[in-house]
Amino acid sequence: MSLRLLSFLSLIQRRLEATTPAGGAHSAIRSVNYEQGLGRLLFREGGSITLHVPSGASSQGCIKATLTWPQSGARETRNFFPGTEGHDWTAAAEALALAWTAGPVPHATAEHAAPVAAVTERTSLRQEAVAV
Repeated sequence: MSLRLLSFLSLIQRRLEATTPAGGAHSAIRSVNYEQGLGRLLFREGGSITLHVPSGASSQGCIKATLTWPQSGARETRNFFPGTEGHDWTAAAEALALAWTAGPVPHATAEHAAPVAAVTERTSLRQEAVAV
């Protein structure tokens, strides 16, 4: 899972770069601790995306992503299950990149778990709300 962790982290970083308007690229430091199953994008402007692959039989195949934003106490946690049939790494990375770029959900609880489909749907709803 460590190789997948690093690959997923890189994919998230590339999706962030692709979704950011020209001149507004997110400069980040990427770090991985293979022993603890942790990967992190720490943004120079503040905030981070942390990936954790918990050990143990009950969490087998789960990646926990925690998003934090600069100058905000908001934190959201999302769980991904790459062992499921038809899992799309690119769609998961894009959902995280869009969620981080969009910012914290108003009145978000400290821990908010949502599957990838719900993350994408909520991001779409936020974009529609902004357009109205």
